[in-house]
Amino acid sequence: MYNLRANFGRVEMTGEKQHKDEIQAEEILGKIERGEPVEYEGVTIGQGLDLTRLRMPKDDDGKFIVSSPIKIINSHVQGIVNFNDVVFKESIYFHNSKFDLVSFQGAVVSAVD
Repeated sequence: MYNLRANFGRVEMTGEKQHKDEIQAEEILGKIERGEPVEYEGVTIGQGLDLTRLRMPKDDDGKFIVSSPIKIINSHVQGIVNFNDVVFKESIYFHNSKFDLVSFQGAVVSAVD
């Protein structure tokens, strides 16, 4: 189990790529809410991602439980990304991706590959 500590800030992985397809945040949030895998490569995700506004179960500490594996590669996530107080039960993988503003404060990754 890993505890992630981060405050709102800019996160950018190496590399600059053109992103041709734009995906709306609601598409990704819907997959997470339904427990479906999230996997995108080479896209721009608009409107940010706020997992705390989803109807998700909570653990005993009041943290949101996310059971979807999340994999976002060579992409740009625009807006605010709020992963605060989220327990990721499956793997999360962000390779070579750019986030405008992101927070993992209080987040826990319990998946081990």
